[in-house]
Amino acid sequence: MRPSSTQEINTVLAVAVFCVAVVFGGCSRPAVNTDKNLGAMNVDVPRDMDHASDDPAIAADTSRVISILPSAEWYIGKRGFSDKYAFRDNIAEYVKNDPGKTIFFQASANGAYGQLAELLGSIRRAGGRNIGVVVGKDTGGSYTLQRLSVRLSPEPSPSDPVPAKKPLQVEIDPNGKMSLGRSDAGIISQPDQVVNLLNLALKLSEDKSVTIKPARGTRYNDVVRLIDAASGAGADPIILVIDDLNDK
Repeated sequence: MRPSSTQEINTVLAVAVFCVAVVFGGCSRPAVNTDKNLGAMNVDVPRDMDHASDDPAIAADTSRVISILPSAEWYIGKRGFSDKYAFRDNIAEYVKNDPGKTIFFQASANGAYGQLAELLGSIRRAGGRNIGVVVGKDTGGSYTLQRLSVRLSPEPSPSDPVPAKKPLQVEIDPNGKMSLGRSDAGIISQPDQVVNLLNLALKLSEDKSVTIKPARGTRYNDVVRLIDAASGAGADPIILVIDDLNDK
């Protein structure tokens, strides 16, 4: 009898640990974003991703851009908020007319994901789900703005049915160790192993969605590089978890 697709995936994942690594990309310095159309100044966004897309809409006057500064100020377009409750009140008005439209999100590459997840949760509560992660691309002394597309995970509910088949999920623990399902997927600072596993798993699966669940303390730059890797492996959609993050 031919093994099921799930059995094939599990077998390949186990063997793939020993395969030749696919190069994920070296470390990159953050790029400081000072585009006046994006409101928030000096946001050192991650940069030099391999699979990000050019998108002139990022800096368009009609774009919806949410930013968080290292000073913990939150921005909606060009308007800053030091009070998170005021931000939450205003984001609902900002999103409600077209909740399906992409919301561009920019944050410091060195920020902790848990802090950013709080802001993303406010966007989700307002009805937003499609996020364009803003990154920079070095073009020889300057940089251009690009995006990586993700969806925010739905808010969990006790009444949610248990899925018949679990989607592919990459989880990062507080020590930077990664897992893909039940398989060891290496460490976030050397992510070639998880890239290899994702490529093989997605080739064998009809469902191309990949969920990414960082730990609360995971550096944002590492989260974005993992999003970039999943995109390069063919994941679509890429779902970013913002609830029940591991912080132990």
